[in-house]
Amino acid sequence: LHIIGTENHPIIGSIMNNMSILYEKKEDFAKAAYYYRKGLEIKEHTNAPIKAIVVSENNVARSLLEVNQYEEAIGLLRNSFERLKDFPDLFLDARSVLWETMGKALLKMNNPPEASAALRNAIAFRTRSSASDHTILGLVCIYAQNLLAMSQYEKAVREIHRGLRMRNSIIKIVPTNSSITLAYEKLLEAYFALERKDDMKSAFEAGKDEFLRLMKVYEDLKDFNKREEVLSHFKRFEQRYLEMIKHLQIHDPHECSHNDNLEYIFVVGCTLICVAVLLFYINRQMRK
Repeated sequence: LHIIGTENHPIIGSIMNNMSILYEKKEDFAKAAYYYRKGLEIKEHTNAPIKAIVVSENNVARSLLEVNQYEEAIGLLRNSFERLKDFPDLFLDARSVLWETMGKALLKMNNPPEASAALRNAIAFRTRSSASDHTILGLVCIYAQNLLAMSQYEKAVREIHRGLRMRNSIIKIVPTNSSITLAYEKLLEAYFALERKDDMKSAFEAGKDEFLRLMKVYEDLKDFNKREEVLSHFKRFEQRYLEMIKHLQIHDPHECSHNDNLEYIFVVGCTLICVAVLLFYINRQMRK
């Protein structure tokens, strides 16, 4: 400050932003919000570009969500949208981030319908900004989870399949991206709710292949701690799938009846064989 001569300088704003990031990593979101806010004030006082101010407001809002200050966070986001209203065809990436944070805020406030609308906007703007952005699938997973919570299972399936079209490009850009495995987890949940066992099996097998691919990536990187994390995650995924299959078998009277019939046929068959052997033995004894 002595060298620069004022607090309202872009360099000080950058320092405040870096302080926020450090506190975020320490999960001290109250202090992160404080420093993000200080950085925002500096940007406003130094007439920083609109996009820079909007990004700062979004950062403050994200931190506020972590300390359950939802209304204040939403107020900041609405203020950002107001700043952008005169530029409808610009700053698509910033709009996407704002809608993503808005969607997460509405989810925390238990407002699934409005959260869905916000998340749809986030996906749409991010796709328009950069159709190959590897973070789009992560947004789709959040959206799909919300659809599952609203029992919109078929729609969740459609959205996940649409998102998974990016799989190859995501792997090419960021091989360690975990949103693909998350997408298969959401897909499995949707098929389970729809009681579509064959589709569940397909989703599980595809998810399994992705988990194995991810483990191989970390092996090649010699990051064995991350490999173990992925392996543990896969075991939970597999366990969940087995629990789903068992649940559907228990609650499917036709399958239970089929299994009972097979068991009955097996018992009757064994009994007949035993009787035949016994009669054969008795017949031999009588001939002696």
